[in-house]
Amino acid sequence: MNTVSTSFTPLYTFEAVDLEDAKEQLKEVMPNSPLLSNKTVPKVQCPYCFSTEVQLVPKKFSLLTGIMTNGFNRVCVRCQRKF
Repeated sequence: MNTVSTSFTPLYTFEAVDLEDAKEQLKEVMPNSPLLSNKTVPKVQCPYCFSTEVQLVPKKFSLLTGIMTNGFNRVCVRCQRKF
């Protein structure tokens, strides 16, 4: 049975009044925290014309592969190429 002893003292306690204050305190303690990363999501681009207008089209059903083809193809709206 896991119990927390009463003599446990945390390494750091946060005393933030709002979210921005909490982020600033977290930056001081853990500057490489994944909670602070501002990573942008990469956009899907056509490798041929570099357009970002892309549609997902279901793969065609064939008699040989049957139901196993449940994937999608990306098709560029501008140049109509599959990738």
